[in-house]
Amino acid sequence: MAGRDDWQQFLHYGYVLEAVLKYYHKGKDAFVVSKFRSQERLHSASMMEEILLIESVMNEPADAERKPLPGGMKIRMARKDDIGQLIELYKGVFESYPSPLIHQSYMETIFQTDSLFSVCMEGDRIVAAASAELSHHNLAAELTDCATLPGKRGQGLMRHILRFLEKELVSRKYRCSYTMARARSFGMNMVFHQLGYEFMGRMTNNCDIFGAFEDMNIWVRNLES
Repeated sequence: MAGRDDWQQFLHYGYVLEAVLKYYHKGKDAFVVSKFRSQERLHSASMMEEILLIESVMNEPADAERKPLPGGMKIRMARKDDIGQLIELYKGVFESYPSPLIHQSYMETIFQTDSLFSVCMEGDRIVAAASAELSHHNLAAELTDCATLPGKRGQGLMRHILRFLEKELVSRKYRCSYTMARARSFGMNMVFHQLGYEFMGRMTNNCDIFGAFEDMNIWVRNLES
């Protein structure tokens, strides 16, 4: 990512500006610039579909009332002994993923130091989870690793989890939270829109999810506002 003073220099060398990460550098903006080396990576067959989707999302009110958490469920920070359940959740939801969440050693390394995990519990079972991947130096965090069991979707669980993570970040004096949402996912883009995030661009063929490269939408929020 480039800073405000140098991002335009990248344009001279064939880079393109794909998104702006507002507030990323301790409250200052960062600029996502990319250089494509093949027509295949440059071209997105679903771009028009994604443009229409984001227009539909933006036409919805950003302050929609949040569904109450269903009875018998609670949100909390994940604990070390949750790692096994988290791995099973991610194995069940994602065919492929850009980070090695299904590996025990990786999860133990990043757990609650480089990444903060929060979970929705139904009894002793994790039914949904998300994480905040921390950039300590920049006081910024990426909200990511969002997953809900198929039978528990449509209940608004993810919005409760993400708000819980935001409160934790605010308590740690973080200034920026952002996410990269799958550009073809109406539900996840709507979640961040309704949580007050700003849509700030789209990255083409950026992440390998479900076995293929997908475009990712950037959403950002100023945690100091």
